[in-house]
Amino acid sequence: MDGHARLLLDGVHYFQVVFTLPAELSSLALGNRRAIYDLLFQSAWSALNDVIRDEQGYEPAALMVLHTWNQKLEAHGHVHAVVPGGGPALDGSRWVATPVNYLVAAEALRAAYRQRFLAGLERLWRTDQLRLEGDYAALRGEEAWSEFVARLRSTEWVSYIEPPPCEGSRPETVIKYLGRYLTGGPISDARIVSADERQVTILAREGRTPGGEERQVPLTMTALEFTRRWALHVLPAGFTKTRTFGGWSNRRRASYLDRCARLLDAADVPLSDEADQF
Repeated sequence: MDGHARLLLDGVHYFQVVFTLPAELSSLALGNRRAIYDLLFQSAWSALNDVIRDEQGYEPAALMVLHTWNQKLEAHGHVHAVVPGGGPALDGSRWVATPVNYLVAAEALRAAYRQRFLAGLERLWRTDQLRLEGDYAALRGEEAWSEFVARLRSTEWVSYIEPPPCEGSRPETVIKYLGRYLTGGPISDARIVSADERQVTILAREGRTPGGEERQVPLTMTALEFTRRWALHVLPAGFTKTRTFGGWSNRRRASYLDRCARLLDAADVPLSDEADQF
């Protein structure tokens, strides 16, 4: 977390953006984890990069972390992204900032994300890089595949943008708030109510709304089912679940942060209030 905190600059507000796979693709990913999850990262960043550049006119950056679960430990692929609400103008001349409660048009971002993911999925299929077995075996045929993609294209994909919890939030409090998304696994010890050799009871949210529904209820399953659900979220060996893009990428990070600091200073952007907390 300390390394990630160094990405955040005082005087800049930060958004959380979530990109979610439809249920059919979360299931397909179980047999194609590396290919599908890599594509999820790539599509989410491509959509963010293009929409921010087109709408806001600055160089974007993002820190993304992959989650593959929902509260019930079922397959639910999605990435959480931390995105600065400002950056160097595309011509490098000045600092450009978004309003504190607005990053980009959410509908345009969702449409761009869906378009890029489906284009990449088509490439994977046409180059035989997808394992299509069991319930997905029929998708080896051209007609069934085309119908599958058409259904996905007509579906409203879920992505949403969360503004900073309060105006003037300092970088330290931003990274603390987002820490629950950037670290940890499918379930914390605090959500396990009881467990023995026969069954496990956990706390899980009843529903899911953008931003999170906090009400949790007990959910009991056999120990074998709990183990099966846990195993759904084991990533391929060497897979990187936290990645940086754009200005925060490893290759560009130092020069990007230096330019941001100089442009913020030239713009005389006020520092955040020390008292502001989430």
